[in-house]
Amino acid sequence: MPGAVNLPIVQLLTDDGRFRSAADIAETFDRVGATADVPIAAYCGSGITAAQFALAGALIGREVTVYPGSWSAWSNRPELRVATGPQPDGAA
Repeated sequence: MPGAVNLPIVQLLTDDGRFRSAADIAETFDRVGATADVPIAAYCGSGITAAQFALAGALIGREVTVYPGSWSAWSNRPELRVATGPQPDGAA
């Protein structure tokens, strides 16, 4: 999705699957530009992980809107733009 930034949920969790401390979560959000003054929306493949992301936002006092259709819905609508970034090998 154009303008999206990738923040895998695993970066907000400990090795045993619990949320990291609020300070760690806030730092991780900030590092990708999801600061307190920026509207934040979460999506994933089907919506489940996005809900976890919204809970992480609630733990640090940041509102996160979940796009319930997630990538599954977006990618099935040809009229919506899809942004791609550089590939690891530099190919387009």
